[in-house]
Amino acid sequence: MGATRSSDALRAYQSAVQTLLNDAAPDLMAIKEKPEHGAMQAGAAALKMEGILLANTTCRVTFVSGARINKCETDGEKLFAYYQAAFKAALAAIKDAQ
Repeated sequence: MGATRSSDALRAYQSAVQTLLNDAAPDLMAIKEKPEHGAMQAGAAALKMEGILLANTTCRVTFVSGARINKCETDGEKLFAYYQAAFKAALAAIKDAQ
């Protein structure tokens, strides 16, 4: 059985999310929009993770499209490639909030 179907794994993820949210106390959370239907629908794991985030946060949440993320400039920030999309989503959300 995959970890996305394990109640223990989901509870552990929820606990980690609660700890992160308590420690960071964000005012705004940006989440990349995921399609819910069609040929490129989001996977079950992504939707479960998103649901846990939404259920546990008390801050404002904004959804950012992949197209907006790709258009966002990072001003030459030296980030690992796997951080780029998250950083760009945060930049887009901050620009929207201003």
